[in-house]
Amino acid sequence: MSEESLLSEITLNSLRQKYFARLVDRIDRIAGLFAQSNGRDLSPDECNALRTEAHSLVGSGATYGFPNITVAASALEAATLANEDQAALWTRASDLISVCKSIIPNDMQRQPVSFIAPETTLPVVAQNGKQEFSGKKILLIDDDPAMQDLISKLFEKDATILTASDGQAGLDILRRQKPDLTLLDISMPGMGGLSMLETLEHDEDLRQSPVIMLSAHHEQSYVAKAMMSWALGYIVKPFDINAFASRVRNLLARLTIKVLVADDDEAIRDMLWHKFRTVGLRAILAADGTEAQELIVTQRPRLAIIDWMMPGLDGAALLRRVKSMAENVQPRIIMLTARHQEQDVLEALKLGAEDYITKPFFPDELVVRSLRLLGLKDIDSA
Repeated sequence: MSEESLLSEITLNSLRQKYFARLVDRIDRIAGLFAQSNGRDLSPDECNALRTEAHSLVGSGATYGFPNITVAASALEAATLANEDQAALWTRASDLISVCKSIIPNDMQRQPVSFIAPETTLPVVAQNGKQEFSGKKILLIDDDPAMQDLISKLFEKDATILTASDGQAGLDILRRQKPDLTLLDISMPGMGGLSMLETLEHDEDLRQSPVIMLSAHHEQSYVAKAMMSWALGYIVKPFDINAFASRVRNLLARLTIKVLVADDDEAIRDMLWHKFRTVGLRAILAADGTEAQELIVTQRPRLAIIDWMMPGLDGAALLRRVKSMAENVQPRIIMLTARHQEQDVLEALKLGAEDYITKPFFPDELVVRSLRLLGLKDIDSA
């Protein structure tokens, strides 16, 4: 397995653990709707709530690698739309619950989970879209003076280089200087790199600091621990200097590019937040169309991934409002939705969407299509 594939699998497994715990909550909510009905037909509000739960699982099931969830959830959603009776709805719901339970590990049946992707304050991207490093800071935390000299020389024209020889000194600099990117070694005196990552993970002010691990350790256990702590990447020493420099410069150039993900399914938002972060883009998240509209105006994302079916302002209505905004505010638009009829695609494109992706989807494909719309290269390209 390649290093890239290994890292992708590690981070996907981490996200799946959170997904399993959310499935437990969804099972409880679905079963609870029938329990509170006490044998009567579901009310319109209860039926709508059931449809909402099913619709979310249609989009996220196969995306997380569980196509059986998508199939069962699609059947339940269709049953709610057809206004089937209580017995038929419960049969579909029971099938979905059984599928969900079959993939949830026993030790997670009642394990709560909370995942929040807080905002990170980063500099504003250059309006012309070109690489603009003015004012950028790179922090290298490594006890090897030769590595400090190399990094300082390699990026002296790109950014201000800050250095520290151990994790504690690096933390102090992170808090004071707020570097745009941190290159972190694992083995150092005092606080090592993995311990520092754990500290960052539990620090609200620092947990979103972009970090690339730079280490001579190539064992899978080290890579796994680093990526589970949301490091952006893991580069093994010795490395190709040109390829490394290209990767860091590409990352610096795009760290301030914002992508809006507007979807009422938290699992989809989590997945795409992580996927965009791994290619150096900053994802800002909205759970409904009204919040998405506000973020477009205040945050100026260059790309928006918009779900069609959201509470309040739906995707089509949001598209109309976006296209009435000033041109310098309008982001590029990709529709991401479970609606796959030809008329839906045509309507979205007529309203100004530049791409249309149906759920369930492949997150990596969505990221590639997003980079293409933004005119960006792969993070490792020269």
